[in-house]
Amino acid sequence: ARVNIGFFGKQVTGVFVSIAANITITNNFVHDVPRAGIVMNDGFMGGHVVEFNSLIDTVLETSDHGPFNSWGRERYWTELYNHPVANTPAQFPAGPVTEDAQFTSLVRNNNMTLDFHFPSAFGYCIDMDDGTSNFHVYENFVRASTGGVGVK
Repeated sequence: ARVNIGFFGKQVTGVFVSIAANITITNNFVHDVPRAGIVMNDGFMGGHVVEFNSLIDTVLETSDHGPFNSWGRERYWTELYNHPVANTPAQFPAGPVTEDAQFTSLVRNNNMTLDFHFPSAFGYCIDMDDGTSNFHVYENFVRASTGGVGVK
């Protein structure tokens, strides 16, 4: 049966990973969702494998996101220090993020598309946000009206 997971909530996702290690997300077809198809909520431990997934018609009702979205948010990332005022250096350099993101996570061999349906929207197919660290991203097919891979 087809289920619209965005009927009651707009921050929902097809696959959500948080405070976990060594999770494999493979061979999924996630489509018609209001936000991301796959979300890595934090950089705790790592060692994840995201492969052979198709993420189509995602981010239908929001913006600043992508079919795959990750947030770092390890203990060494903060809004105050890592998002400084434009044209000024960060107050503190990045800390030893591999104390939290100990193992490299892989994002490979996925098919992702991102076509926003309203003019003010923006994002990337692979949106690595808020200090995402220790990822190896390769051999993905991405098609986006705004951007393929974003590290911000």
